[in-house]
Amino acid sequence: MEHTKKFVLVPEERLRQFAEIHLTDLDKEMHKILRKPNLSDQEKATLYTQILQKYTNFPLPTQNIAEPIHEVKSEDFNTNEKKEFDRMNYSDEIRINIENEILNQMPLKRRYQAEKIMELLQQNSASLSWTNEKELMIKNKILPNTNIVDLVAFLLKDRKTEPNGLRNFIDILKEFDFPSQLIKNRYFKYETMYAKPATWIQY
Repeated sequence: MEHTKKFVLVPEERLRQFAEIHLTDLDKEMHKILRKPNLSDQEKATLYTQILQKYTNFPLPTQNIAEPIHEVKSEDFNTNEKKEFDRMNYSDEIRINIENEILNQMPLKRRYQAEKIMELLQQNSASLSWTNEKELMIKNKILPNTNIVDLVAFLLKDRKTEPNGLRNFIDILKEFDFPSQLIKNRYFKYETMYAKPATWIQY
């Protein structure tokens, strides 16, 4: 007698949310691996592949497979190292969440520009960054009552009301030749915002 198969109907929205949660977890784990200072590039690559296989059933290469890398346990660090390690992991996780929030707020037609803006901000993080509360931080000085999500969104969405800290935000962007072509807010008329055309931007 053949075994009968049972199927369970799952709402499409629930299935999509399940996939998004797993994708977010995958991003976090991969980001943590890349930021670990105690691992060599080869060890990071091996761990990276193992994590990818865990979430996607991606087959490992059949040749030159290294021994499984065991992640360093937090108890292997001394107290100071453990605190620093935990702090880095926590900060990285929050930063990823904020960056994802910025990208998720953008319409699909502006997603490419949003990604390019985030890349440029990451490259100049020594001059411009933000706190865990999303407040803008310019050259290690926090600007109270500002919000990096609102500032980036203002550049890409048609908004008339300027968010707090916009002028400071624009001034620091100008210092590292921010491409003005990335600004898509048709209401934003900031005459002092000049920049050289960028060849790597799609218009």
